[in-house]
Amino acid sequence: MKSQIRWGLLAGIFGSFLLMFQNCSQVSFTPDAANLANSVDGLSANDSGTDPNCRIDYANAAADVKVLFLVDASGSNENSGATIGTDPGQVWRLATLNTFVDAYKNKNNFFYGLLTFQGTTAKPQISSGGAGVFTNNLSTVAQGIASFDANIDGGNTPYDAALNLAKSVIMADLAIPSSKPTAYAVVMISDGVPTNDRYKGVNGVTNLKADVKSLVDLAPGKITVNSVFLYNAAKPSNSEEQYLRAMASVGGGAFIFADSKQTISIADSIRVSQEICQ
Repeated sequence: MKSQIRWGLLAGIFGSFLLMFQNCSQVSFTPDAANLANSVDGLSANDSGTDPNCRIDYANAAADVKVLFLVDASGSNENSGATIGTDPGQVWRLATLNTFVDAYKNKNNFFYGLLTFQGTTAKPQISSGGAGVFTNNLSTVAQGIASFDANIDGGNTPYDAALNLAKSVIMADLAIPSSKPTAYAVVMISDGVPTNDRYKGVNGVTNLKADVKSLVDLAPGKITVNSVFLYNAAKPSNSEEQYLRAMASVGGGAFIFADSKQTISIADSIRVSQEICQ
C-alpha cells in the first residue's frame, strides 16, 4: 500500500466509485471501469477471490453498510499566529464528508454516523437523544454535518475518547435486531498524534492497537477501522502516520495519506469486511 497519493492519480480516481458486493466472499469499494487504469494500490484493489463461480452484483446489495466518521477537531487544524493550520475553517473535512454522502445518497443501504474529538472528549454530531446513531435519513445527516461545521476547532487530540465513543455507538447498533447482515466501516480522520496518556510513550502504539482490536472484536468479520492522515506540510512529522497506519493495520482497513490542498474522495479509504457476504 502506498503511503502517499500523488495529485495526478487522485484527479483520475476522484468521484466515480461504486460499492461492489461480491456474492461469494467480498464486499469492497472499487473504482468503476472508466477509472480502473488510474487505480492505486490500496485504494481500488478489491482483493477479489479467484473462484470462477463468483460474480459481482451491482444491483441491490444484501448488506447494510454503516460508515462511522471519527473527525479530529483539535486546535492544530486552525491557524495559530504564524503557524498555518492543517484545515482552517474545516474546509477540507466538510467537503470530504459532503462528497462522500452525495456520492452514495441514492443507496438506501448506506447509513452514516459522525463524531468529533477534541480536548479530552468526543461528541456525536449525528445523534438521537444525545447518543450517537447511524442513519440513512439524509436530512439528519445534513444536520449532523452542519453541527460539525458550527463546532469550533480547539484543544488536544484524544484518540481514546474517539475510539471509546465509536465502540459505544456500534455496540448500541448491534443490539438492535436486524433482518439484514451489516458491515461497519469506521473512518478516523486526523492530523495529529494522540494526546491521551495511554497512547503515549514506549507502549503507546501497542495500547492503541489493543483498543482498535477491542473495537473490531465487537463483531468479528463485520467491522473495519480505516484511517486518513491529513498531513500539514507546515508541521512535518512521521509520528502521526505511524499511529494512523497502526490503526488501519489492526483494524483490517485502509490507510490514506492526504493533505488539505488535495481533492480526494473519502470512499478511497474505506474497506468493509470480506466475511459479511458469507
